[in-house]
Amino acid sequence: MSKQKYRYQFTQDAAEDLKNIFEYSSQHWGQQQAQRYLQQLKKQCDLLCITPSIGIQSLDIDSSSFRFPYAEHMLYYKVKDSHVIIYAILHKSMLPEKHLSER
Repeated sequence: MSKQKYRYQFTQDAAEDLKNIFEYSSQHWGQQQAQRYLQQLKKQCDLLCITPSIGIQSLDIDSSSFRFPYAEHMLYYKVKDSHVIIYAILHKSMLPEKHLSER
């Protein structure tokens, strides 16, 4: 695998999203499955650090935002300096314009 050029970081909002995903997943599918899901999600974050341009530019949000799907969720991020800043992780059923306006 290629060496990462970037490091990822979660905003407070994205960290809260992760917490909510874990809690929901634990309640519905058990703690082990929830842990596996988050581990795989974080592997997608590592992939974004290797190739941040793999995401889809989200011009409807703003010109510097990207989105990248993972299973039932969409990661929303920006690239700044040497960081991939993940500012939201929304379920695919959630409307981004409703949930991202204040992030």
